[in-house]
Amino acid sequence: MANIEFDVVVIGAGLSGIAFSIFHLDIHSECKLAILEEDTCVGGVWSASPYHNGFWSQSGLRMSGFFDIPITLSRDTEGYHDIFEAKYVTKYFESYVDEHVYNGQYVRERIYFGAKVREIEKADDSWRVSARRSEKGEEGMFHSAKLVTATGHTTISNMPVLPGENLFQGHILH
Repeated sequence: MANIEFDVVVIGAGLSGIAFSIFHLDIHSECKLAILEEDTCVGGVWSASPYHNGFWSQSGLRMSGFFDIPITLSRDTEGYHDIFEAKYVTKYFESYVDEHVYNGQYVRERIYFGAKVREIEKADDSWRVSARRSEKGEEGMFHSAKLVTATGHTTISNMPVLPGENLFQGHILH
């Protein structure tokens, strides 16, 4: 990564980052758009890293997915009414970024995985975003006219203290 010019830089490849990127590219297919993702996969709280066993979707099948490609499940998928395991949301996001091509480039190819944003600076009419890819030891400066922060309000756990939780023998998931 070096100094790279973009029209739009999106921070985060979770639900909101993916949704913004797809919808923006639907309107502006020629746009030079980059997505900076600290993790190694897409999905944010729904990503495969870390995957939480027993984690289920929070909305029903008919209320999930994007307008152009619905989430589909096989008939034998375990579920409770319209609710299903989160691993299917994870798979959906992974395939969704592989299904969309704009100006000859898949959305996945626009994602800089492992890119931790270190600094953001507004300079005149543009944004400068400094990022580092730790596994590769690369640092880069992304310049863009527009900046979208889609870092997620559920990214950082907020586990409440539960009275007697040290006595509970089961798995606590919040």
